[in-house]
Amino acid sequence: MNSIFSIRLRELRKSKRLTQRQVADLLHVAQTTIANYERGSRMPDLEKLAQIGVLFQVSMDYLLGKELQLLPEKELTIPQPEAYFNSLRNGDKSAARAIILRLIQYGMSTEQIYRQFMEQALVKTGDLWQAGEIAVWQEHLISEIVQINMALLKGARRQEAVQSKRILCLLPGEESHMIGLRMMGDLLEERGHQVHFLGNGLPVDNVFEAIAKLKPDFVLLSVTMPGNVSSAKSMIRHIQQQLGVMSPHFIIGGKALEKLEDPRVQLNAYAECQTIEVLFSAIEQ
Repeated sequence: MNSIFSIRLRELRKSKRLTQRQVADLLHVAQTTIANYERGSRMPDLEKLAQIGVLFQVSMDYLLGKELQLLPEKELTIPQPEAYFNSLRNGDKSAARAIILRLIQYGMSTEQIYRQFMEQALVKTGDLWQAGEIAVWQEHLISEIVQINMALLKGARRQEAVQSKRILCLLPGEESHMIGLRMMGDLLEERGHQVHFLGNGLPVDNVFEAIAKLKPDFVLLSVTMPGNVSSAKSMIRHIQQQLGVMSPHFIIGGKALEKLEDPRVQLNAYAECQTIEVLFSAIEQ
């Protein structure tokens, strides 16, 4: 095992005056995992190592025993969205990860990275797929790398919310477009809220069981395909009928709602949010 890594992790943690528990929470691992890292009995995988580097603002080379190499803040050119998209299209995970780490070093917020780099890349990917210029497997590969990069960002800048809310994120019916909802969930989690991502394909009874167990304040539903609007409406109606005044607030969003007249009223939702600012306002007001 790499004893240099264990020593440097301990030194970095103490320099930030963080406990093992606090580091574990930021990295979304168990405290015993951090303890094992610092004892030298376990090594993180590449993605977790990158997250540790983001958290402490050092390079992975430094963590593994080379000289301290903080990325220069002023000397290097800020990567452009086109470069990020090209790395995704080429399936170059290392290049994509390096660009994200560079953006973090420059102080770009998670929201800016999501919007200007990841979201733009996904929109361009969808356009190229519709035009027949890329294959389905390429679209899937790009989505996978983006989600890996999102995991790299997650937790590195978490803060405590003034009034933390419990939030469930899920997709109704056969909806499968989940990256946008994940981005929203990650940004809410970064602000200190308790977010649970349930994904797609859950029967309404399962959703009801999750709500009964987790007791969320809000449920976020994202609908991209028009055919799934009725499933979202049915889910909201069923849960509201079952729970009455104890029902969580439903917040809806997604491209499929743009063609509806007043979707909030049609689906009997608490709010419709198509931007992160509106979502923050709805949850934190």
